[in-house]
Amino acid sequence: MAAAASRDAAMRARIAPALLLVAGLCGCAPDPGSLLTVKTVLDRGLEARSGEDIMADTQLFIRVNRVMAGLGVTSAATEIYERRLLITGQVADKETCDRFRRSAHRLHARVVYWHVLCPGEDGAPPKTELDWVEVNTLRAKANARLAATGGVADLNFRVAADAEGTLYLLGRARSPEEKQRALASAAEGDGVGKVVDYVVVRP
Repeated sequence: MAAAASRDAAMRARIAPALLLVAGLCGCAPDPGSLLTVKTVLDRGLEARSGEDIMADTQLFIRVNRVMAGLGVTSAATEIYERRLLITGQVADKETCDRFRRSAHRLHARVVYWHVLCPGEDGAPPKTELDWVEVNTLRAKANARLAATGGVADLNFRVAADAEGTLYLLGRARSPEEKQRALASAAEGDGVGKVVDYVVVRP
């Protein structure tokens, strides 16, 4: 863990001048007293994915969105990290939902976390607590909390939410402590029922 902390410190030292320059040029230099200072200038430079992973994730994103467009699925969302595909939302038509599920598992993802609410065998729509706007608001607030949490490199995390008030956290933490901080941040928001953990720890 000491070695990982040392690597982080060295990386921060290398990237800080460049990130400060970019922040100044774009007019987004943070207030030195703000909790976002470390996040904006330093942690956001610590995305852990390789260039190869970023390209693979982008290609997977394109493929899954083609499937959704072809099926006319509009009330679902995807999050991807290192070819791990998380799908949330809901589909009103059972046949479409079944086709969506089968197609999602043929997209060459490392793993598919399927959390789409589908009609039951009788065709009745799933009961939900939140509408689509409320779901997106829940997710946006969770992302904002992560971005404001010290010691969490939020670019290494993906957040999804569903109509039952569940948050899903996908990504990679650099230490067990960072993972726990990220999970605690996600859980503390109003309206959050529970948090599903899909975070791996890898320095």
